[in-house]
Amino acid sequence: MDSRKRKPPTEAETFRQGLQEVQKRLPPGWRVSDTGPARKVALKAGAAPVESVTLTAPDGRATELAIEVKRDGSPKATRSAIRGMRELAAKQQSLLLAPFFPRRSRELAESANVNYADLTGNLHVALKEPALFLRDRGAEMNPFPGQGPERGLSGAAAARFILTLCALKPPRNPWTLTEIAGRSSVSLSYVSRLVALLEREDLVRREPRGPIKAIDRPDLVRRWAEDYSLLGSNEGRLYLDPRGAEHALKTMAKREFQQSVFPFTVSGSFAANRYAPVSSPSKLVCFVDDPSAAAQTLDISPATGAGNVFLLAAYDSMVYERSMPWDREDWEVPVPCVPPAQIAADCLTGPDRMPEEGEALLRWFQENWEGWEGFPGVDLK
Repeated sequence: MDSRKRKPPTEAETFRQGLQEVQKRLPPGWRVSDTGPARKVALKAGAAPVESVTLTAPDGRATELAIEVKRDGSPKATRSAIRGMRELAAKQQSLLLAPFFPRRSRELAESANVNYADLTGNLHVALKEPALFLRDRGAEMNPFPGQGPERGLSGAAAARFILTLCALKPPRNPWTLTEIAGRSSVSLSYVSRLVALLEREDLVRREPRGPIKAIDRPDLVRRWAEDYSLLGSNEGRLYLDPRGAEHALKTMAKREFQQSVFPFTVSGSFAANRYAPVSSPSKLVCFVDDPSAAAQTLDISPATGAGNVFLLAAYDSMVYERSMPWDREDWEVPVPCVPPAQIAADCLTGPDRMPEEGEALLRWFQENWEGWEGFPGVDLK
């Protein structure tokens, strides 16, 4: 049966099917078997017991695995489960099962040396005795509906909300949802739904029903990039400037161009290299209200093959409203540049080597911009 049409599995189904996913990936001669209720173990004193299974190698060596089953594999739930699994680690090897673990949940588990498997084939198992290492990748999107907020981060309203979060300075006092709604020009009800989603995905932290205390901006941008796309969310096309993309950028730094083309703002590789130079950028990305008119002013033609200038009609006016001036000594006037979070998202979802440039930019922000450090590893407090 197609998993996309299934209801979320029960804990019993997750336990059985999760072990089947592990068994399918075991080397020949290995087997995993349920030891039954009599062999249940507790994660810690006073905790409810969890299932225990036996993993047997071809030479007969065996180990017991404590199995913790979660119906919710979200990052927030995974972080909580890891605490208990870590307490057990010194006594017994263990395995965390859930219907689906998104990327951030998998990263949390692996950074904490916790084994996991989901029903789509995402799996990481590293055992000391008998020695075993399994790793596989399954689905990147949750195929099971009905687990938490269903809305993603696509659309202009979500983008306004994310750009606002990424631009907020670390506060002396936490940010209220009302303040964020006002700054982003997004309704309070929608902000509340998005915050619930991001909280569940461990991208923001707040007290129950309280204001936001912390934001993991690098992973928030990466999560946004799963629903946003430079070429899919914005309309336009690729053009060719035979004199090079740098020539087109210098033309945009002339008063004559800016007097005839407004509004516009630069993003992509050139904007990323402004902060974190990786290599010489080859493609220029520019948001502009009328791409065809801007192309005429730049004296460039639609690319029939390889091109070097993307002229795109932006998904929302915020990319212009939140732009910052970028100046160089050889320019007549500064060129507007999109906010840092927008640059990163555009690069992460762009063509060619732009995703690598996006990751380099996020690393630079983490090391150099206050508030962009992200959350630390799994907090065991």
